[in-house]
Amino acid sequence: MVMVSIIIFMLIGCKNEDKSAHWNEQPIANATNAHELNVESYVYIKNIFQRDGNYFASIIFLEHRLKNQQDVMHQKKSPLKFPDSLEVLELPDAYFISIKGKISEEYLVNKNVHIKMQTLNYHSTGRFKFNEDVDLNKFVALFSSKEYQRYKTIPFKINISKNEIDSIIEQYIP
Repeated sequence: MVMVSIIIFMLIGCKNEDKSAHWNEQPIANATNAHELNVESYVYIKNIFQRDGNYFASIIFLEHRLKNQQDVMHQKKSPLKFPDSLEVLELPDAYFISIKGKISEEYLVNKNVHIKMQTLNYHSTGRFKFNEDVDLNKFVALFSSKEYQRYKTIPFKINISKNEIDSIIEQYIP
């Protein structure tokens, strides 16, 4: 009788929850949190600006994941939203990017940030100048220019060390 009671308590205590696993998901903390954030992640940069002598980026974290059979089956049942919705962007290499949250967060940008752009300028042959180094002032100017508003909908890979963005790389999407 005691053994049956123990087994019943064990069964009641164990829940069969279906938890989804996310590839490369990191805890998110912004510059105002006490936690030190060290992460490499894909983001949309909604704005980059200067305040009180420091630069800040307003970003939305993205999930970058390999499509699996479950994703394909789910897509057949309910199609994913179009890329211009900024909800889900399917990439040609069997990966997809989707928004983790709709709320943008502000992070301090290191004044020595390393920035690489893929589609900013062209060679005389008409091809993009891939991996073009850009300084912080020019990058800030891009986000305030109406001509370059498209960069708000292009994913960037960033590196955050000790709650500061120290690397920004535009991700080329053919």
